[in-house]
Amino acid sequence: TEFYETIRGQIDFSVFKPEVEIDKLVKMLDLTIQGLMTEHFREGSFHPEMLYDEVIGYLEMVKKLTIKG
Repeated sequence: TEFYETIRGQIDFSVFKPEVEIDKLVKMLDLTIQGLMTEHFREGSFHPEMLYDEVIGYLEMVKKLTIKG
């Protein structure tokens, strides 16, 4: 989508470890965020601030795994 193309245009690919497949990483993050939203809606516990904090936690973990040291 246009949203993802905009985001991809802002990524500095040089910071990633060479083995990181960017397309798979983007898809993994998208599916994770969708899954978290679905889970919260199903549980009736959707609060944007809480979801944001949870997503940031996942992004920080992914950052540690994928960014050059």
